[in-house]
Amino acid sequence: MPSVSLAHLSMIDARPDQLVEAAAAGGFDGVGLRINTTLGLPGEVDLVNDRKARADLRHRLDATGLKVLDVEAFGLTPTVDLDGFEPALDLAAELGAKNLLCTGPDEDPVRLRDRFAAFCQRAATRKITVGLEFIPYLALKTLGAARDLLWQADQPNAGLLLDTLHFSRSGGAPEQLAGLTSRDFAFVQLCDARALRPAYADLVREARTDRLAPGEGSLWLDRLMPMLPRDRHLSIEAPVAADAALPFNDRARHLGAATRSFLASQGWL
Repeated sequence: MPSVSLAHLSMIDARPDQLVEAAAAGGFDGVGLRINTTLGLPGEVDLVNDRKARADLRHRLDATGLKVLDVEAFGLTPTVDLDGFEPALDLAAELGAKNLLCTGPDEDPVRLRDRFAAFCQRAATRKITVGLEFIPYLALKTLGAARDLLWQADQPNAGLLLDTLHFSRSGGAPEQLAGLTSRDFAFVQLCDARALRPAYADLVREARTDRLAPGEGSLWLDRLMPMLPRDRHLSIEAPVAADAALPFNDRARHLGAATRSFLASQGWL
């Protein structure tokens, strides 16, 4: 089976070292770390500049044996300075991350293409794969738009980052992945969700605070899993509103157990 990471958004209020501890308690193989503090969410830690936080993180990684499987989030906004990403890219390489998450909040397709290609080239010097995520409330909204950008940029270290919630809420369906191979993917962010798609104004709230663990909602995950590559890692990104008051380790145990149960039901374990 692929490696399975616990995404930082699943418990964004956890410090990086606490996230690693929770991931170990939940039986995960590693973590996905938010190393760029771009959302202003509670608990975000500036790992690039906070030496103590980096030292605490490394201590927990060494103690648990877990890996940093992916890092985020690199947003290619209209005014972004790619040089500003260099320290975070260096940190990603230092932590051993093989994948990163990149979004495209820019309405200018030519500028986005050029900046995406240039960003991928910077990541390539660190041997990092760039996962391009489409999000229905940003400029790059759909699977089709993401595939077009990947084709136009033509970077060998770039692939799709498929977030199952965003794929669903953008109107996507598993059958749209027919014909794709593992080389088309960077990695997959897996979660479940409620049956009813929220109003557009509520999509951000749902994405950040009200997802469900795999197998505990109403998405078409049983139709999706046969379409996914088994040689790309899975990131469990499922902030569960009902669990927000629980200790981090208990939250991770819930997500880990639910994920293993779901993967077993799909023949992935």
